[in-house]
Amino acid sequence: MKTRIIFRVLAAVVLLNAAIVFAQTSREDFYNACIDKRIAECEIKASLDDAQSSHLSHLVVINRDEAVFYKDNRGELVKQMLARDLDTKTHAVDHFLIKAFFAEYPRALASAQ
Repeated sequence: MKTRIIFRVLAAVVLLNAAIVFAQTSREDFYNACIDKRIAECEIKASLDDAQSSHLSHLVVINRDEAVFYKDNRGELVKQMLARDLDTKTHAVDHFLIKAFFAEYPRALASAQ
């Protein structure tokens, strides 16, 4: 009887750990997909290289820097989102990513205004 109870408790612990790992992996995949989307959006905006306005030219540079930032810091950004238990909603992740970029590049924020 005791061995049955111990076996059930161990099985429950293993299943619970597996569920936690699966949930974290799917959250991690979601965050990575959101970063991929932001990179793609920034690269599209950065491809407007023939902008005739100085303001648009500046936005091209900012978007180029933003795409590089997300590529270079992907792992750390995902870790931070997991640690903060960030909601798996696109707007919440976008807000986090944009805020992280402008915290790292304050000159881009000052000149974008």
